[in-house]
Amino acid sequence: EVWTSGLAQYLCGESPCGWRFQFKAKHKTFEKVPSDFDSAGWKIKHTDALKVEAAALEANGWKCRIETYVRVTGKTGVLVGKIDIIAQKGGVTKVIDVKSGEPKASHAVQVAIYLVALPMAWETPKLFVTGEVVYADGTTVEVGPEQANEWKGRIFAGVRELSAPESVAKRPGEQTCKW
Repeated sequence: EVWTSGLAQYLCGESPCGWRFQFKAKHKTFEKVPSDFDSAGWKIKHTDALKVEAAALEANGWKCRIETYVRVTGKTGVLVGKIDIIAQKGGVTKVIDVKSGEPKASHAVQVAIYLVALPMAWETPKLFVTGEVVYADGTTVEVGPEQANEWKGRIFAGVRELSAPESVAKRPGEQTCKW
């Protein structure tokens, strides 16, 4: 299973070592390097941010689903992800990804991947989906279906590459890749 977050980082070059994402796609469990990252604290803050964003959308008439898993199975690989918020109103579906850190290109790419994957996962190819990344400081980055369609071929190629039986090269090297 190729995760949308890792695929986005790989496609836009923020994490050029595809091997690490391929390893994660092929291995469900593996020993992780110890970290002092406060995962529980981050999850609590993230959940609070999702609730605030969903409440604002609902106050404007949107129906919201929070943390919805998507899964698309293709001929050569499986793409999976967890969409923070899916909001629907008046025939429009909007994907919102809530981020706590600084803006990165991979955030917009991840939303574009969701725009491609959601109609496939829901088996509704004509579904009109827009997207946005919402940051803690209130900054919003819009991601349109045009961008997603433009990148669709590269998204599918990335899933095929990271799902391939042959290993992706460790680039730019083991030290940078850290896997």
